[in-house]
Amino acid sequence: GRSKGKKKQVVMVIQMKKKGIVRCYANQIPSAGTKQLKPFFQKYISKEALIRTDKWRGYRPLKYLFTWLKQEVSVPKNNFRLFHRQVMMLKAWLRGIHHQAKHLQPYLDEFTWRFNNRNNPNLFDILISSMMKEKATPIKLLT
Repeated sequence: GRSKGKKKQVVMVIQMKKKGIVRCYANQIPSAGTKQLKPFFQKYISKEALIRTDKWRGYRPLKYLFTWLKQEVSVPKNNFRLFHRQVMMLKAWLRGIHHQAKHLQPYLDEFTWRFNNRNNPNLFDILISSMMKEKATPIKLLT
């Protein structure tokens, strides 16, 4: 749910083709208002994409930027099933490794990277190549 409390807010989008999820993106956001959703949508979603969301009020103003945005009432176990499954996969994965809230965005980045590259036969080569391009991070910054 979007009731904040002590929870961290995360926005997630999935790309679907032929009834399956092909890509996933997620970012930590301070709140679920249009101000925070708009940059995420602009970064990850084409203006020509068909977009389905629930009736959350933060999505409403985005209809002017994304003409194919359609809002639907969220009916449990009826619509948004693949999206909810992806959210449950993320939550289960986070429970296994998530240790500090300050590291939530790197955890989200790792989850989406793993998901988006799950079928890539060159995965190991990409991983090593990416690691070699990055500057070393001292252990003090990781803890």
